[in-house]
Amino acid sequence: MINQFAIVDAVNAKLPKDDQFNPIGWWLPKTLRLHHQYNRLYPDGPLVRRQGILAAVMLFCIVLVAGLIGFGYLAIAWLWRSRCVIALVRLFSEVNRT
Repeated sequence: MINQFAIVDAVNAKLPKDDQFNPIGWWLPKTLRLHHQYNRLYPDGPLVRRQGILAAVMLFCIVLVAGLIGFGYLAIAWLWRSRCVIALVRLFSEVNRT
């Protein structure tokens, strides 16, 4: 979340007042627009890549904790195969390619 606010601050610093992003209320299209603007304004900027890495670490930790608290490997496999996790992985891999 802190990384997201850093991206918002960096993008808003270079955009006119009317085009700036409100830091409250995030959904997928708004996040993708923000990442596109960040990559356009900062082609070599590390923040979007860092956000993808943090998301991957978060998913790994969720699966690890699920295994440690006894969900069992079938439940973990179900979490991994669920469309939600696949959608998140695709989202962050798409963000890192732009």
